[in-house]
Amino acid sequence: MAKYRYPVIGLILALLLTLATGTYAWSTWLDNINKVEVLTLTSEELDWQNAEAACAQAPGGWQLPSVMQLVGLFYFNPETRWVGSTDYWSNTLISDRGFGLNTSLGILSFDVLKDEDHFICVRERPPESRNLAAI
Repeated sequence: MAKYRYPVIGLILALLLTLATGTYAWSTWLDNINKVEVLTLTSEELDWQNAEAACAQAPGGWQLPSVMQLVGLFYFNPETRWVGSTDYWSNTLISDRGFGLNTSLGILSFDVLKDEDHFICVRERPPESRNLAAI
């Protein structure tokens, strides 16, 4: 798990990312979690590249979640199982760092890609199985 030497920088970057995605961010989070299925492959921590590869190798079109999907699943989907007090990878990158989620604090993390963190995989749910009432 990453050490947080500069937590304010991660918080500022998370805020900028949210602003860059537009004012519809909350409704997008809710929409995103309704459109995906979640797969937990392992409780091991992997660096970003290996986590991404593990999702891609799972049959059926799995990938790391976007940072918006990750946050939406954490806050609005009680069915997703999380390891406490750790970070989870997303597919959202800036330079050689990746956004993730810190489950202890419930905030975004911003780690170098060599760090080892937990991960979940997501794929798009077929339209007929989506809960339209949740949107």
